[in-house]
Amino acid sequence: KTPLAAIEGYAALLNESDIPQEQREYARRILEGTRQLSSLTGNIPKLSKLENQQIISEKKHFLLDEQLRRAILSMEPVWSQKELEMDLDLPETSYYGSEELMLQVWTNLLSNAVKFTPDHGTISVRIRKNADSVLVEFQDTGIGMTDDVKSHIFERFYKGNGGKNGIGLSIVWTGIHYLGGSITAGNRAVPEHGAYYRLLLPLSF
Repeated sequence: KTPLAAIEGYAALLNESDIPQEQREYARRILEGTRQLSSLTGNIPKLSKLENQQIISEKKHFLLDEQLRRAILSMEPVWSQKELEMDLDLPETSYYGSEELMLQVWTNLLSNAVKFTPDHGTISVRIRKNADSVLVEFQDTGIGMTDDVKSHIFERFYKGNGGKNGIGLSIVWTGIHYLGGSITAGNRAVPEHGAYYRLLLPLSF
């Protein structure tokens, strides 16, 4: 990670310096590439820990709605830059599970929604609590998914819709299933109307 951090730092300086537009574009591409690699090197160990069930060993009671709000707030600089609207319906929901794992799930789903939602779009997050489970739904007004993307979207290293490294949603799928839950994805109506992700989590597992 240290060489990547150095490359990213120098590329950022070049991107902000007074250089010709063509060279600035090259610097921007280098910067974007190093950030993708940094994300990849960070996510691979997380997926390995999940597959070895190291992350989910510690479970406790916590408020799912508050954790979601904190995750959304922590990403505010990213979605506010695109002037996205956050439409939230998060009633108080106590949950017993891995707090660390669920935070990774929310962060990856939010990052994905922000990435594929154009400027001035909307991201909706809903919690619906049932007797023995809780449904969490993410919706966006982005580009939606083709049938091919839908059939492979949770596979490791799959790069659909111009995705970056195909690890983030694999972490989501692996983590949710290790917790005894399930996740589905699709289009809200037609591709132009955006995508949805529905997570069903058992309240006792």
